[in-house]
Amino acid sequence: MFKASIIGRLTRDATTSNMNGRAVTNFDVAVDTLRKGEDGKRIPNYLRVAAWGKLGELSATLTKGQAVFVQGDIEQREYKKNDGTTGMALNVTADTVQFLSKPAQREREQADPFAS
Repeated sequence: MFKASIIGRLTRDATTSNMNGRAVTNFDVAVDTLRKGEDGKRIPNYLRVAAWGKLGELSATLTKGQAVFVQGDIEQREYKKNDGTTGMALNVTADTVQFLSKPAQREREQADPFAS
């Protein structure tokens, strides 16, 4: 296994389920790269994160747009796309999840970027 440390923003709200009596929370994180598209904007990488047990329970409150720091094991998986082709996904099993922003903070920043 490879270890990864990432900082990014959730692309959607976290979802929690129970597997054999143990909580697991899944969420997707967009991480900016140095690569830029034709429009000049940075091209993100997307990673799926799974947080298990107590960490999963604590991560259940994460919401879309919230900034997080995640550390954990990373692996690459193949999957079948709707068009029948094979895609690749990066998955992280979290050891650490640190909330870098509050859920409502992003909305306040958009309304008034100079508010404290």
